[in-house]
Amino acid sequence: EVERLPNTSFIALRNGSTQTQLINFDLNGICVSGGSACSSGSLKESRVLSSMQADSNFSQGVVRVSLGIENTKEEINKFIKIWTEFYQKTKN
Repeated sequence: EVERLPNTSFIALRNGSTQTQLINFDLNGICVSGGSACSSGSLKESRVLSSMQADSNFSQGVVRVSLGIENTKEEINKFIKIWTEFYQKTKN
């Protein structure tokens, strides 16, 4: 078990593109971040993900999702719906 923030998760898409996911979420009115907070603004692979020994097939397709006290269940469901639709498109 690893210590972590309870409101923050990484979601990785195998052989995906962080940038493409960020654009997709932005077009759907959802704010997420790419990679770890420590590497914000960097195009290099995150040193955090590297130290976690993340598979390189996943480390280029990572988004960071953080929830705040004001987020609603509807917003969470919208995120899940948008990400699932995006994932389905990339599988084909």
